[in-house]
Amino acid sequence: MDGKIVADNMRREKKCLLNVLSGFKPEHGEFIPEEGMMSVAQQIRHIAFTVKWFREGAFGAGFNMDFEALEAENRKEISLADALAEVAREYDEFAAYVEPMSETELMQPFPPNPVFGEIPRIAVFSAQMDHTAHHRGSLAVYLRLLGITPKMPYTK
Repeated sequence: MDGKIVADNMRREKKCLLNVLSGFKPEHGEFIPEEGMMSVAQQIRHIAFTVKWFREGAFGAGFNMDFEALEAENRKEISLADALAEVAREYDEFAAYVEPMSETELMQPFPPNPVFGEIPRIAVFSAQMDHTAHHRGSLAVYLRLLGITPKMPYTK
């Protein structure tokens, strides 16, 4: 599997996510089902942060394990429009970064790290997809709590 295939999969993942997120209106950005949970916009930004976190972990400076600082940054207020723009940008940047990579590059092992160990870097993509699917499902529940039927992720 080369970078073009991975990039195409990432773009499909982004489209499925944005299909579900299209049900939110600007006024829903601050919706929180229960005290202490992330708002809609914060959860979308969290997805964006995590896409970047995986990219940096696999192909950049390594995994930032300062989760307290990451969580503090994520808890800051953000509009729905800004969160949507951020998640789209992170997906686009990661897809563009990985697209020219060869299979050999993708199969290079991670340097020693506490998240994946020294397995091939390509493993980061399935972990990212799992993480996004988890939050896509959570956000579909948020929509239902708002009385909105989520759009099917896989529609065109």
